[in-house]
Amino acid sequence: MASIKIPTIDFAKLDQFDAGEGYGGEVNKLLNAACSPGFFYLDFKNAFGTKLVLREVKDAYAASERYFDQSLETKMKDFRKGQPASHDRGYKFCETDEFFEMSSDEMSDGSLSLPEALAVNESSLNSLHQHCYIAANMLLDCLSNALNIPFNEYHRDILPSESGLKLVSEPSIGNASEVIENKHTDSGTFTFLFYEKPGLQINIPGSDEWAFPKPPAPGCAIVYGGNFLKLMSNGVLQSPLHRITQLEDRVGKRVFLAYFLRPEEGAKERLECHL
Repeated sequence: MASIKIPTIDFAKLDQFDAGEGYGGEVNKLLNAACSPGFFYLDFKNAFGTKLVLREVKDAYAASERYFDQSLETKMKDFRKGQPASHDRGYKFCETDEFFEMSSDEMSDGSLSLPEALAVNESSLNSLHQHCYIAANMLLDCLSNALNIPFNEYHRDILPSESGLKLVSEPSIGNASEVIENKHTDSGTFTFLFYEKPGLQINIPGSDEWAFPKPPAPGCAIVYGGNFLKLMSNGVLQSPLHRITQLEDRVGKRVFLAYFLRPEEGAKERLECHL
């Protein structure tokens, strides 16, 4: 099986660099990772503002398991009829997984009403979302300065976006070879992924080989860029090909927590007009 080396970025050092305290080497490390392979681990543990992420992730895992253990009939009460097909707010399921996505806009303005199974951990879910939001924007700031490209012009808080925090339940398939193919690139700017069991598989750049990276350590996320990041950087920063699958047969159900930073409404059209 192929292997891939993924660097770890210390969020505390990026935060201190942003405050003018050095650590330019960490920004260079981030830039190199975002260029190739396009994946990196982000360590939250050493930053004062995000050191609670470890506890928040544990709470989010517990909330996810409690929610997805409910009957389909109960979860379908959270299905949102009438939203565009490209939107994932609320509960949805498909052949490969089921998930519940919380909109950043709705979390920020207080209009999100969580189902009872998730509301128990609402404070932790809100805090995890906020810490991922802060970190994603710090990554944007660092890369924007390094490349002299105004990434934040397409991620203004005053305009709506489809950013959000998603809880995902992956079923256990008896034979790993029977997992439905789902290779793809993400459409947005950044994806932060927290998980405990191997499941994310990465296409090694420039080859047909795939590798399972180690699940992120407690207090860390694996982060990768999306298609909009690649578009903004004119192909300098990557949107790597990946998929969710199984390392072996009968691995049991797995929970993934995903934060998606997506551009503001209309950003893609506005950007393409200037390319």
